Amino acid sequence: RVSFRQSLGEGFAVVRRNPPVAGALLVAAASEGFAFTAIPLVPFIAKNSLDLGSAGLGLLLAAEGFGSILASLAVAIASRRFTAYGRLMLIGSGASMLISFGIITSQWFPVTLILLIALGSTGATFFMMQTNLILSLTPRASRGRLVGLQMLVIGMFPIGSLMVGALASWTSPQLAVAFMSAAGLVALLLIGLAFPV
Repeated sequence: RVSFRQSLGEGFAVVRRNPPVAGALLVAAASEGFAFTAIPLVPFIAKNSLDLGSAGLGLLLAAEGFGSILASLAVAIASRRFTAYGRLMLIGSGASMLISFGIITSQWFPVTLILLIALGSTGATFFMMQTNLILSLTPRASRGRLVGLQMLVIGMFPIGSLMVGALASWTSPQLAVAFMSAAGLVALLLIGLAFPV
């Protein structure tokens, strides 16, 4: 039996020996912290930007999930065509940051709905490509530990939500998402240069 500390240490050791995996985890941290900052503000968008009621808010909240399903089906159907996992992961993450800015500035319900579907699609693509990259570059015996580290990194989403909420209260939701998206894009660029994936 291996203790939790030993298991965690072995996972980090695999990451240190494998720069592309380290890059993938750093991209995950940047994405979870900065790419989906419009999601916590969807209730604000529904009420203040689009003047929607409960039904409209429900549609907006469901749109991202619908986009995730579409992307998952597309990847499942055409999975053999996807080999550039790292590139697709970066594209999905960067696109999510740009789409988040579009969502917070949109004043039309159909446009916002389409953008949320797109956000779900790019977010799901990023996550699937990241998982494929990690599993393809990790020894079989260490895959469970690396998936555990991946899930740990996903914990950045609540932190990003807290940050965008604080920034929105100090400035405005639009400026908060713009700042977070810009910071995320810079982080992706630096990670991509330091850890080619």
